This record gives sequence, structure tokens and C-alpha cells, in this order.
Amino acid sequence: MNEQRLVRTCTVCGQETECTPAVFTGTEKASLKAYTGKVTIYDPSEFTLYICDNCGLQKGTVPKKAWIFAIVGHVLMVIGLVLMLLSGSGRDTADLFPLGLVFFGLLGWIIATIAGCVLMAKLRFEAPDGGFKSILGQMVPVLSLIQLIRKSGAINRCYRAFSALKPEAELNLQRRKEHEQELNELVESGKPLTAEQEAERVSLEKDRQKKEQIAQGYREQLEERTSKGNMTGSVIGLLITIGLAIWGISVYSSGRGYMTLFRTIKLSPGAFAAVIGVFLLFDIISIVSAVKNRKK
Repeated sequence: MNEQRLVRTCTVCGQETECTPAVFTGTEKASLKAYTGKVTIYDPSEFTLYICDNCGLQKGTVPKKAWIFAIVGHVLMVIGLVLMLLSGSGRDTADLFPLGLVFFGLLGWIIATIAGCVLMAKLRFEAPDGGFKSILGQMVPVLSLIQLIRKSGAINRCYRAFSALKPEAELNLQRRKEHEQELNELVESGKPLTAEQEAERVSLEKDRQKKEQIAQGYREQLEERTSKGNMTGSVIGLLITIGLAIWGISVYSSGRGYMTLFRTIKLSPGAFAAVIGVFLLFDIISIVSAVKNRKK
């Protein structure tokens, strides 16, 4: 998270001070921009509002449910750990081990991880990587609790900003729509525009075109990244198939073994060759498809 927040004009009180940002999207109804992790996806309708800490405290709320689930999850993990320690202490409690591991430790880890990821995602507009590393950290016991404690203040502050700015985003969007509608109606009426109105109309059109160009650029980058990922996966799949084929040929040539499917079905040399052929066909089709997509 970026601890040194920039000074902005608070959308609520209008003061110039350190503010928490919140990005909203929408043309008909404003909503908080969806979490995208490390992948930056630009929306032409997005706009950013800011709120100072004082206004956030007065008008915002905190994510109580997520915090409750996070606390419950970590408590269950501690209970599971205690039961596992008791099972290895030499006492007649060996039967507590599966109970502690499965019903308390594992369940607690799942609950704590999900709640922790939800909480860390609140930092996304202040984190350089969209909070991706912090969210991954929530999958590691102990480290996840340390992260939550250390960033609890920032998480609550960001959530207060989101909840307090939601009505402001709706109002901002409504005002913008009404103003653009009035200007469009004036243009369609054929009445001459004042110099100020004409300049505003041109500015709005340029801004719309610029946003569309930026959005198109992001879409192309995302498609290129996806295409490269598909190509890499297809090539790796082909190499694995070739490796399996070489391994199978070695096994059958030695006469001392056989290959299996799903570790249960014994394959004759002919059946193994057929399976490898299917895998190779699938890999080739995947590579050809990836190449075609890159050429589009």
C-alpha cells in the first residue's frame, strides 16, 4: 500500500488534504470498480473520487462481517493447533489429531483465508500491484494474521471511503448525465451555441474519444497477454506429451513394465500409442489456435 497518500480535494467537504481514493464505474448506475488484481483493465466510464479521513469517519462504515469471519477463522486455527499439540504430548489424546486438523485447523484456515482476501482487496486503489501480494499473503497462516493486524487501520479507512463515497458517486453520475443531456438537446435543437458551450461540447467529445482510445489500448494489451499465455501453455503441454511418449517407449522397449491410465487402467503398447496420439492432436490444435489468435 502507498502509505504516503497524495493531497487531493475531498469530494465531501472540499478541503485540500490527504485523501483516500475510490474508483467508480458506470453510465446508468455508479458502482465500485471491480477488483482485477495485477491486471489493469480500463473502463471509459470510470471516475475517481476522494475523501479525507474526517469525512470517512463521519459518513463511512467498516467491514464488520469480514472482520468477524477473519477472527473466527484464526481462533479455529489456534484451537486446531492446540489439539494437535495435545495429540503429540504423550497423553491419551491421539484421537484429537484428525479432529484438530480437519474440523478446526483446516476449516479455520479456509474461513480466515477467504475473509482475509476480502479485507486485503479493500486496499486495491492504494496498492501499486492492486493488493495482489497482500492477498496471496493471506493464504499463509500466521503471516496472514500479522498482515491483518498491521493493515487493519488502512483497511477500515479504505472501506469507510468506499461506503461514504457511494452516494457521492451516484450524485456525480446523475449530474453529469443531466448536464450532457441538456447540452445534447441544445445541439439537436439547432440553436446556436455560445462560445463557452461550443468549447465544452468539443471538450466532452475529445474526452470521450480519448477514453475510448485508452480503453482499446488496454483491451489489446490484455488480449496479447492472454494470447502469449495460451501459446506458452500449449507448448508446455506438447513438451510434456513428448516426454511421456519417450518414457512409454523406454518402458515398453525394456519389456519390464507397462504404462497406466489414471494409475488403474493398464495400457497395451497400441493403447498407449493411441492415448499419446490423442494428446498430440489436442496439443497441436491448441498451438494452431493460439497462433491464429495472435495473428488477428
